[in-house]
Order: sequence, then structure tokens, then C-alpha cells
Amino acid sequence: DKNTVYQEGQKQTYLDPATVKVFPYVYVVDKAGIWVYGTGYYMRVDKTDADPATFSVISHGYGKDKNNTYYFAQKIVNADVQSFTLLRGTSYPSSEGLASSWYAKDKNSAYYRSGVIQNADVQSFVFLGNEYAKDKNKVYYEGKILVNADANSFALADGYAKDMNHVFYGDKILNIEIDPSSFVVVGGGAIKDNRRVYFQNYYENKYDLAIGGDAPTFQHVGTCASVEKSSGSYFKDKNHVFTQNFSSGNPVNPVSQIDISSFQYFGDYGVAEGMPYSVSYAKDKNNVYRSCGEILNGADTITFSDLKDGYVKDKNKVWYLADLISGADAATFQSFGEGYAKDKSHIYFAGAIIEKADVATFTLVKENVAANEYGSVYAKDKNHVYSGSVIVEGVNPTSCTTESIENCSPNPGS
Repeated sequence: DKNTVYQEGQKQTYLDPATVKVFPYVYVVDKAGIWVYGTGYYMRVDKTDADPATFSVISHGYGKDKNNTYYFAQKIVNADVQSFTLLRGTSYPSSEGLASSWYAKDKNSAYYRSGVIQNADVQSFVFLGNEYAKDKNKVYYEGKILVNADANSFALADGYAKDMNHVFYGDKILNIEIDPSSFVVVGGGAIKDNRRVYFQNYYENKYDLAIGGDAPTFQHVGTCASVEKSSGSYFKDKNHVFTQNFSSGNPVNPVSQIDISSFQYFGDYGVAEGMPYSVSYAKDKNNVYRSCGEILNGADTITFSDLKDGYVKDKNKVWYLADLISGADAATFQSFGEGYAKDKSHIYFAGAIIEKADVATFTLVKENVAANEYGSVYAKDKNHVYSGSVIVEGVNPTSCTTESIENCSPNPGS
């Protein structure tokens, strides 16, 4: 307001409200100077000695004025302002990738954060991604020389890196027998070459060799999960379907009852949607499977289908997160998404009947947001507005619309 600047409800007494301007990415300017807010473990505010009249932001954490370049509040000593540029990596094609790069260079030097990378060849210096950079002579990780890396053959490898001699994870050479020329990341914690498959053991900081899999055809299928096991995966090769083994010994187990030739994976639902657990479904010619190879008893493999959103059905039954919905009519059952479903007689939320819901007029009301964003979700029928399975009291269903979704709340505008 005219007297005070506030950040998250707290007065910022060091700022002048008449001249304050907030830049994207940590910087704020007023007549007294340039400030960096939200830095450090205690979210302190630091003042730079930059010139307010000529200051501009380069990218997240970097700024400049007519004379100097800054990394947060720290002046980058001897950096050339006119030629200073932040480096974009090959793995960051979008503009957001700039925030992931702490490498920069000017006509004289290459930099990591605010420090000069000593003896780097500026002309050939490039940022690769994942904290790796290189010039014609050396490879760097987090601004330091990566010992034993060959610059000519060095390349990123899906979270790892490799050259003609080694495979790297961060700044470490993998201490396992693995061929860099055929190295690939399988997914689900697995890596392989053309002869061996390994699993990264995060708890013991090592790689466990998988026994019994055919390395050339070994691949990650997807997450297999349930309330009881929320972080497993299916894998397969030309001979078997495997699941992860979280106990000691071989990191994968072949699932003997699964027929590899007819195996079909439907995906998982739950954790990605914000739930504390998830469930996955798969089938072959003999069985339907929940979790990691567990048979879903009573399911008909021929008519089984995934309705998404955690719901599945066959010609006779309907399940939600692998729990049977007793009495649901399979022939008319369909999912709305967002946990809602219906059959000819009932509306369901999270697999349970909403007793007062009107089937004929029931519909979802979703906030208009980008495809990759979450927005408010309500449901309504001719009589009520619902949040989950709960009736929102005091709200007229006709006023609850996508265009006016704030009217769906019991306290519009809050």
C-alpha cells in the first residue's frame, strides 16, 4: 500500500513502497538498491551493491547492471557484462531449462555459479545438462574437472553419462563391470549393457547384478503397485515377466504364472494423482493381475477392461483400486474421472455410492486450467453440489459452473 511493502503478510521495512519493483527470480529493486530475497537456509534477504537504474535480470539467480554481473547477491569478479551469457544445455530445450543451468561464460572465462572455472577453453566450452559441461580438452561436473573422462567421446545417457571407457553417475565412475558402448538406462532403477542387467541399490549405494534375465531384450514395463506395495515395477525379456524383489538376493523375480506372449500391462493409478498409495492392473490369457503379479480373483480375462481413474471391470464385476464394488452393474458402469463413476442406478466416488446423487443429471464441474495443472473439481446434479462425496450445503447447482467455479464453494470468493 502507500506506506508499506508486504511479503507473505510480513512488513518489509527496508523497501520503499513508492519505488519498489519485483523482478522474476529472486530480485527486488527500490530507490535504495537491489535486494535478493529468499536466499539461504533461513530465507534471509541480502542487499547487493548493484545500480538500480541499470539493473536487469539474466535468469534465475543471475542479474547485471552497467558495470557488473551478479550471482544472487554475490558479484562475479571480473566478469565481462557485455558478453556474459548463461549456457543452455542440450537436455533443456525450453526456456525453463535456463533455471537449471549454473554454467555461464563471457569472452574471457567460463563460470560455475559465481566461480571461474580455471583454465577452461572458453571458445569450445558448452553445457551438456545434468551439471555436466565440457570443452575440447576436459569434462566438468558441478564446475570441477571430471577425472578420467574423455572429452571427445563424452555424452549424456539419460541421467547418467558415458565416454569410450567409463559410465558415470554424478562425478563417480560406476564400479561395476559394464560396457559403455552398449550401456542404456532401462528404467525402474535398472541399467544394462548387452550382457548384464543391474539395479541401483540406493540404500547401500551400490549396483546389484540381476540374474536370469536376457539383457538384450530386458525392458521396464511400468509400475506395479498396490496399497501393500507402492513402488515396485514390472520388467520383461523375451522369456519372462519379472517383478522387483525388495528383499536380499536377486533384485528381480520371474513371475512363473504370467504368460509372456499374452501379457498386457494397463498402467497404474494413485500416487501420481496425489493419493498416498496406488494400484496397477495387468493380464495375460489366463489371469488378471493386481499389484505385482497377484491374481485378481474372479476376474474374466477376456472381457476385462481398464476404465482408468482406478476403476476396472469385466462382464460381471467392477473394482476400484482392486476392491470389488458390491452390487455395481458392470454393463452400464462408466468412469467420469476424478474418482467419480456411475452405473444405471448409482453415482460413485472412490468406489462408494453417493446415496443422494441423481444419476440422470449428475456431471462434473472442473476449473479451466492447463492440461498439466490441477484445478478445483466439483460435481453436481439437479439438487446438490458435491465436493468428493460430500454435499456442499447452501450452494445452488445452477450457479456452479466451470466459468464461475468460485460459486461452487460454500464461501464464494474465499
